[in-house]
Amino acid sequence: MNTKPHLIRILALIMLAAAVSAAAIGASPQTVRIGLTAFGGSNINISADSGLCVGKTGSSDNLLTAQPISIDLEAGSKGITIKFDNKSIDAGASLTITPSDPADTLRVTSENKLTRKYRKTLEINFNARSLRVINIVSLEDYLLGVLPAEMPNSYPAESLKAQAIAARTYALSNLRKHASKGFDLCDCTDCQAYIGVVAEKPNCAKAVRDTCGQVLMFDGKPASILYSNDCGGATRDYAELYPDCNTPYLCAVTEPDDIIHIIWQLAYRFTELEKKLRDAGIKEASGLKSMMVSKTGSTGWVLEIKITGENASTTITSSRLRKILGVSTLKSELFTIETLTSKELLIKGKGWGHGIGLCQVGAKALALPPHNLTYDKILAHYFPGTQISDCSTITTSETAMVPNGGNRRVSRSRPKKNKTPETPKKPFDVRLHVPESP
Repeated sequence: MNTKPHLIRILALIMLAAAVSAAAIGASPQTVRIGLTAFGGSNINISADSGLCVGKTGSSDNLLTAQPISIDLEAGSKGITIKFDNKSIDAGASLTITPSDPADTLRVTSENKLTRKYRKTLEINFNARSLRVINIVSLEDYLLGVLPAEMPNSYPAESLKAQAIAARTYALSNLRKHASKGFDLCDCTDCQAYIGVVAEKPNCAKAVRDTCGQVLMFDGKPASILYSNDCGGATRDYAELYPDCNTPYLCAVTEPDDIIHIIWQLAYRFTELEKKLRDAGIKEASGLKSMMVSKTGSTGWVLEIKITGENASTTITSSRLRKILGVSTLKSELFTIETLTSKELLIKGKGWGHGIGLCQVGAKALALPPHNLTYDKILAHYFPGTQISDCSTITTSETAMVPNGGNRRVSRSRPKKNKTPETPKKPFDVRLHVPESP
């Protein structure tokens, strides 16, 4: 019997299995690169109780013969200088630093004495006489530092689980957002807040573990997830803002009447508003006579504002007005405008944030009596049409989206537009109720 063809087939199957295994490993990102914007100066200190392993990025060789507990890094005119034990070493343009004990954490201290701890690996890159610090960490460990920065640890377990899946999905759908800077995501409100180990909390950590690997999918890809603090009783339909984006699951959703939302108001004199508007380049506000809501969305969120001055009038978007007045001042775009006198008006509003997608205050209430919703039903309420899936099924191409920038509680990254024409999906109708309780 000629066994050669049989052996060839066996070898071919082994090679095919290896290729499939490698593809699966590459398909589900095990690590993410997080740019630490809090440490962008020319000097930082890095330390670890177990000692530091320091090498040039891309090399397996340890740059230091010893494993010091603490080192100072300085950005010179040509590269990075390492200083420790009265020694000074020119280290080139990029360093990779890990703790001697893999279970240990790395402490980073900035010039202004800010100290934070991070897991796994730090990559330090020389960038125009400054240092760019990147934390290379597993996706799940990254979420341990994200969740408590985005939702209070005291929130009910089911709302924390819903937020964990939302944060994981956001991370995967925005991978390589900052690829031009050498990392996937940043640690600030342009992406998701990430403070590292110091932020980790037990309830949030349990929510991450309990939902490990779970993401929201739509049309076979990670959904373009958005979330905000408080929707004021009704989320807004994303299609009303960006009709070209294929995100029908970011539709308008109303909350049950028993959920309490933030209520706020702002009083302005016309002269004060006129100055703010004119400083922002709105010349029609000269001699301001009135400002009124001229267009709203399906759930009352403001879309446009009409401004009338002494000699002209114009219309601006509500998002532009929020930027002019300040996102911490005009807390949301769910408001009304009342003219009190010829010299003063009152803006009365609800909620805090952009109001699209998951409402964190609403998720908290839905997880509590009398609603008692589990995390999957909370997510089904805010993102109808999506499915919870395992991120190991995601291919690299499906996570290669690089949306435009946004602000965490003001206007998260805009979901990516379709590159090729296709029949647009009809947005879901406004949802007037939550799914039935279990």
